[in-house]
Amino acid sequence: MLYPPVNELVKKAGTRYGLIIASSKRAREIIDTDDDMISVDSSVALTQAIGEIYDGSIKCRQLSEDEYEEENQEVIVLDHD
Repeated sequence: MLYPPVNELVKKAGTRYGLIIASSKRAREIIDTDDDMISVDSSVALTQAIGEIYDGSIKCRQLSEDEYEEENQEVIVLDHD
């Protein structure tokens, strides 16, 4: 069995598409903000991003149509706790 369970992650993200977008967006944030002294493998960053979504430290929400126009075409927003 996979951990964390995919069906639980999808519930937290709303849709499978939302989960993919949110986890990849967060993984890019992790890689971009990492200290230059340490190299982060993209698979490790993705694993960390998925863990953060699962434990609730990152929350995903889909934008309404009005918000979508204002946010420069971003579909999913990450709310950092």
